[in-house]
Amino acid sequence: MSLTDANKSKIREFKDSFCLYSPVREVLADLESLYQSAEIGGDQLSMLLCGDTGTGKSALIRYFSETKNQNQSESLPILLSRVPSKLTVEDTTRQLLSDLGVFGSSSHRHKNTQSDAHLTGRLLDALRVKNTKLIIINEFQELIEFKGARDRQAIGNRLKLISEEAGVPIVLAGMPWIDEILNDSQWASRLATRRHTLNYLSLSKRPKEYNELLKLLEQSIPIEVENSLTEFEISLSLFAASCGEIRQLKALLTEAIKLCLISSKPLTKQSLSDSFKNLYPGNENPFDLPKEKIKIREVEMHSQYIRGDSSHRASIEPRRLSDVMTLTQILSKK
Repeated sequence: MSLTDANKSKIREFKDSFCLYSPVREVLADLESLYQSAEIGGDQLSMLLCGDTGTGKSALIRYFSETKNQNQSESLPILLSRVPSKLTVEDTTRQLLSDLGVFGSSSHRHKNTQSDAHLTGRLLDALRVKNTKLIIINEFQELIEFKGARDRQAIGNRLKLISEEAGVPIVLAGMPWIDEILNDSQWASRLATRRHTLNYLSLSKRPKEYNELLKLLEQSIPIEVENSLTEFEISLSLFAASCGEIRQLKALLTEAIKLCLISSKPLTKQSLSDSFKNLYPGNENPFDLPKEKIKIREVEMHSQYIRGDSSHRASIEPRRLSDVMTLTQILSKK
């Protein structure tokens, strides 16, 4: 059987849902504080938001910006941008202008004739016209990875100038190594009180946080749930399948929902097992094991950027998983 349009809509609704569990609420509260600060005026602080792949960082940024920008026909309260593919001071300014909707297709034909000062002036004017209260720059790690200290400082200085002249706070978001920006004393001062890291879920260290997220995910499931996600054995299996990565957890649930909609059945442990088989064929299926034999691994170290030198190329060291833990070991750590 194929999916009906109505069922496709249900799946999209779940995929687009966003769970406000405790770590996310803390970040959103700080984002709201920055937003309100811009409305008050005066000197503005900034914020650093770090998170490894799959921790929900981009989803959080998107949720906040869409919430603030909805029903705004002329204004753009949140400017969501990213580091441009060509990393120069001028192209960083152009990227911000483009994301503000100021640059159209004709802009690139004249890019070489527009002075740096002219571009900056246009951006400052546009931020005022659009009534922008907060700038969020995602994927900021690309600046750290591909530019030397002098270029990083030049682009960083331009962002500070824009923040000061427009009276708009800036949020720098990206992989864990974006904290290298703190080597700049001025940025360290601006980011002194607002630094957040979104971590992978942990069953051994933060089980309540994991359980909270499962409850919220279950509330977002658009079909009948026969076996609750928070049932102990199912929650263990879900963690074993995802290693605490929210993106993988949600992908598994999305596949299960699709299977259930096709078969017109409620979500059960068996549908979760079938979902795992579809996504990871040939792998040991945690949903088919008794709880004592479920193998749990957590992320014990985030991915890291290793800067190159004269003898070694720069590289990214992938995240590292813990050794396999049994149920007894997990319970002993709680």
